[in-house]
Amino acid sequence: MSAAAGWYKAAAEAGDATGACNLGYLYETGEGVEQSWEQAVTYYRQAAERGQARGQYLLGWCYEHGKGVKADAAKARQLYQASAEQNYSHAAEALERLKSAPKAEQEKKAPEKKEKGGFFKGLFGGRK
Repeated sequence: MSAAAGWYKAAAEAGDATGACNLGYLYETGEGVEQSWEQAVTYYRQAAERGQARGQYLLGWCYEHGKGVKADAAKARQLYQASAEQNYSHAAEALERLKSAPKAEQEKKAPEKKEKGGFFKGLFGGRK
């Protein structure tokens, strides 16, 4: 486990929603830890249950795509809505995407998340 993962884990265990969300992201991407969708969902759920908008969005994404959990469009929509109510723009976009997709299409696997660089790629240099 990388130093960053250790710090995020300590923060998550202390009840910090952002630490839990960030640790979930490390498990999603495999940055500094062994990649695990199940672990990502565990930490995204902790963040979401603490009302953290990004955690709600990312957990919703996992439900939408069936990553680490059984796909559940209704649960994804509920989490996106909670996140969007906190003005998290990605969640609002996800809700619009789900609304515009035909009902039958929503039952199919949705498009994959776009690969981004961002903070963690810069922090870890894109290495696993």
